[in-house]
Amino acid sequence: MRVFLSSFKSFSLAIPIDFVSSIAILHIYCEKPVEFNKENRNVYISLPLLLDQPLEKIKHGIILKNSCDGFDTALENKNILLTTEIESEADIPDEKINKLPEVFKTYKFSLLFSGIVFDSFTSRKNIKSCNIQNELVLLLNPVQFINKIRKDFI
Repeated sequence: MRVFLSSFKSFSLAIPIDFVSSIAILHIYCEKPVEFNKENRNVYISLPLLLDQPLEKIKHGIILKNSCDGFDTALENKNILLTTEIESEADIPDEKINKLPEVFKTYKFSLLFSGIVFDSFTSRKNIKSCNIQNELVLLLNPVQFINKIRKDFI
């Protein structure tokens, strides 16, 4: 699976490229995890604040595709993930992506992720070749993530 990787202090976040419309360079500070702009109907989601990493600096905005995006270039009614610097683009082999263990299903945050990649002795060489710097990579499930954000914050 092709992903963009954003590194945080103790983990990396993988965002599937198939769900990304474009990327913007940003250097902003957010006070709230989610902000809704009434003028353009954009939803700005601070991943560092949502993932309890408030000291991480926002450097990129990942504009997610709408289901009806097509060739729409207007920047309105979009979901924009505000994240740390995108370290790289990588191809994580499907066999390296593990489903979240059943125990995590009791935690609401687990619905936001579709898989996890561990840096283990057997996969260390493969993981490092993907430019993953942290030992733990969470694979974001953009559809469930946005649905949860819109339900809880807007």
